Amino acid sequence: FRDYCVICLRWEWPGSPRSIEKCNLEASFFEGHFLKVLFERMGRILDQPYDVNLQVTSVLSKLSLFPHPHIHEYLLDPYVNLASGCRSLFSVIVRVVGDLMVRIQRIPDFTPKLLLVRKRLLGLEPEGPIIDHMTLLEGVIVLEEFCKELAAIAFVKYHASSTP
Repeated sequence: FRDYCVICLRWEWPGSPRSIEKCNLEASFFEGHFLKVLFERMGRILDQPYDVNLQVTSVLSKLSLFPHPHIHEYLLDPYVNLASGCRSLFSVIVRVVGDLMVRIQRIPDFTPKLLLVRKRLLGLEPEGPIIDHMTLLEGVIVLEEFCKELAAIAFVKYHASSTP
């Protein structure tokens, strides 16, 4: 994180978000094509290949590390106020988790299968027979790890901002 801060110093980013009085509240919000694609991909984490999920979460993690107040607020603050129809990383994850909760009801032996897939991904279990719902199970594991990574990033950024 400190490396990112050093790199970003030359960009002279503000230290805090712009006050609401200075914002154009009439303009509709658009996250931009880049974040739009990342959020759409994140929304499909349960249905797309493992390597795609790793790439998407890697890019979002790197973006979350940037010490810009608006990027921090938009990607890491679950309480950010959003206009109707807008989404944040948190709202995308909440939607995915809601979908997951419905879908796991239809998967017999979900927890043991998830544990087996995790062990295989870690190389602790040899490859064996194909497991049903493999893409979804790998997506769940990537989602779990990504949420832990976001929590760690928020923790580091918080402590870095409160340390002189």
